[in-house]
Amino acid sequence: MIRLVASDLDGTLFRSDGTVDDRTRDAIADAESRGIVMVLVTARPARSVRHLRELVGAHGTVLCSNGAVVLDLHSDRVVRFDPIPEETTRRAVAALRRAIPGVSFCVELVDGYAREEDYRSSATAPYGSPVGPIDDQLARDVVKLMAYDPSRDSDAMVAAARGVLGDEVTITNSGPISKAEISAPGVSKASALRRFTHDLGIDASEVIAVGDNLNDLPMLEWAGTSYAVANARPEVLARVDRVTGSNDEDGVAEILEALR
Repeated sequence: MIRLVASDLDGTLFRSDGTVDDRTRDAIADAESRGIVMVLVTARPARSVRHLRELVGAHGTVLCSNGAVVLDLHSDRVVRFDPIPEETTRRAVAALRRAIPGVSFCVELVDGYAREEDYRSSATAPYGSPVGPIDDQLARDVVKLMAYDPSRDSDAMVAAARGVLGDEVTITNSGPISKAEISAPGVSKASALRRFTHDLGIDASEVIAVGDNLNDLPMLEWAGTSYAVANARPEVLARVDRVTGSNDEDGVAEILEALR
């Protein structure tokens, strides 16, 4: 019996143009009307999911920042966050600067965002976000540190960061931008989903998880049933139980409709 479906957003629930179509909205509403919990689990920060209230059902929860932030959309309140310890963040920044001469950084904070001058991202920074040496921001609650080097692709950047930092932190990526996404040790989409389902009295065997990228693998491996959308990375496709349609073919809706 499936009691909960956990879905990534970009590349999974969202179509390539960043929208969610009526078929998917209807499938989510129908699943929730039958008692199936639908929870969104994303690398996105809390500020970029506040427009999704209609998709989160009665519980109102979104697991953000690769599991480091739990947001209640109904109250627009962060109910839990797992920051990287300040001393760990400072060691990581210093070690990566020594190992990767062209590296630059940004930080996602519980209450904002800051970046260095050379850091580039496809996302739009909040107006007024600080730009300058990242070391000046590390005394705040950093939920995600991102290291960027334009000379490396995202896989090479993750490999380089893991080679320097080992298991002192959690390192992954969620897209093609040349960056490594760094969270506190033990923090992942799986850790956040595990806590969320535990609070609801739902076992991993009663969970379907669906995703497309490397940062989804922990929750896909934890869930009782794992799906990848057809457009997922080959490494993800090779490690899931099942494959559904692509994000542009409403693959998540296809899963939910099959549960009727």
